[in-house]
Amino acid sequence: MQCRSFGVLAAALLAPLLAKSAAIGGILGYAHIDGRIRPGDFDEVVHHFSAGFPKGLQIKIDPDSAAFETMRIGLWLHERKPMLDVRRPCVGPCASFILSSGGSARIETGTVIAFDTRPEWEAMVRDRLIAGELFIADEGSQLSRLHLLDRLRDLTDKSALMRDAADAQMPAPALKFLRKLTLPEKLGDVQFDEQRYNFKVSLKNGSCLWWVPDAEGLRQLGIDAPGYRPASRAAAAKLLQVDPALVYIGPALDAMPEEGLCTYLTQRAAPAESQ
Repeated sequence: MQCRSFGVLAAALLAPLLAKSAAIGGILGYAHIDGRIRPGDFDEVVHHFSAGFPKGLQIKIDPDSAAFETMRIGLWLHERKPMLDVRRPCVGPCASFILSSGGSARIETGTVIAFDTRPEWEAMVRDRLIAGELFIADEGSQLSRLHLLDRLRDLTDKSALMRDAADAQMPAPALKFLRKLTLPEKLGDVQFDEQRYNFKVSLKNGSCLWWVPDAEGLRQLGIDAPGYRPASRAAAAKLLQVDPALVYIGPALDAMPEEGLCTYLTQRAAPAESQ
């Protein structure tokens, strides 16, 4: 079985952001979260929205928001289930935790909604290093392995918490499909020095990096979005900065085609899309 490999700077996935915090607030019952979520914004959300969301919550969340803080906000919102008004692409943790926190959502046609499992990858690296299933390339010393695990502790703890939070918040059948679709089949040896680390990710041929659900897929995720129509594969891939062949658009399926969904769609559907 062929695999597609990707070099990933894993340490960047959950790193704190230095950019200006998101605009969080509201007036006359109209609440909004607008911009790039960064560490500390959870407290702002709790402060501003303690009285609830009488007229819903408008979200315009940047794709490069801090993943762990986005998860914390999503879990808090999930207990309150606000009606959401989605005015900007909502991808990664925004989709998994904030979009899935609401019982219903108004999403403009063509808005990119995309789910992935990359926030879980650091936890996979740690688990497999500890289990002896993954090794530091070109370095056999136990000390380097311990240094790596120590350096990764905060990232991998947060990654594991995000994995557990997805288990608690997302419907099990849809989450099982997402993981089967997008989790790496295997991880290559870790490259590590005292300054940085990275690892290679291999996807089984036919797997995808992103799931862009259609209206039925959103329903399977517990999100009622009447009239929603997803973005085209080309538009989603451009925003996500990946090959269109690595994006699956559609509902969750009970069984995967033998050749995989992305291969299936690339062969049968992609040539028909001109935009």
